Amino acid sequence: MKKLGFAYMKLFLMVMSLYLFSCGNDDDSVEFERLKTTVKGKVSDVQREINMRDFEIKIIRFWPCSSLGGSGICSEDVATVMTDEFGNYEIEFDYIKDGVGYGFEKVYYGSPYHSEFIKKYGPIIPGGINIRDMDAWRPVKIKLSLNVKNNNYPPLRVDNKIVETGYFSFPQASIFNSTKDSIVYLDSKPNAEVELNFHYMTGNSTSDHHTKKELIQTTLKDTIAFSYVIDCSSF
Repeated sequence: MKKLGFAYMKLFLMVMSLYLFSCGNDDDSVEFERLKTTVKGKVSDVQREINMRDFEIKIIRFWPCSSLGGSGICSEDVATVMTDEFGNYEIEFDYIKDGVGYGFEKVYYGSPYHSEFIKKYGPIIPGGINIRDMDAWRPVKIKLSLNVKNNNYPPLRVDNKIVETGYFSFPQASIFNSTKDSIVYLDSKPNAEVELNFHYMTGNSTSDHHTKKELIQTTLKDTIAFSYVIDCSSF
């Protein structure tokens, strides 16, 4: 009987502990200020002067996962809307002032368009109207005809970024041939100044990382071709 009584007592204490813990962490018991907040703007392909219809805009709440014992950033959806035929959108939601941040799910919304804010905006201001215009553009292809020499520690990697914004989110290409003419294709922004980067590693330290840069100007054509002689021993 003592063993059975002890077991029941232990179970009772565990249940009470869980109950008290849940009560002490019940967010519903805390009333936070809620402010009607509006986010609106226009989405267009600025380069081609095309309004982006049916483009998804999503607002999220986000917070450090460490507050829940995890890592990284946690988030939840707040509201989603599609742009109209003119590329305009408007979202109204309750901004809960509980220290949690608000923002867009992401600036890059996937194929076939990339998107970025027209200018640098600050955080979403609660209780007001926030204007967030976006430039959504279809990437062009950069065709690189490369005469590669002395690629003795492959791969030679090639990527690109938009000079104006530092936007650097395109897949890179890798060349494993030591000495051979190669053709690679890179996605990039149309009608923009672009920095090509050729990366070559001869070891594992920072000093063994060699980079060659070339500036180019893209156009509105679907494919733009360039030719280079790349001698890895001259980096």
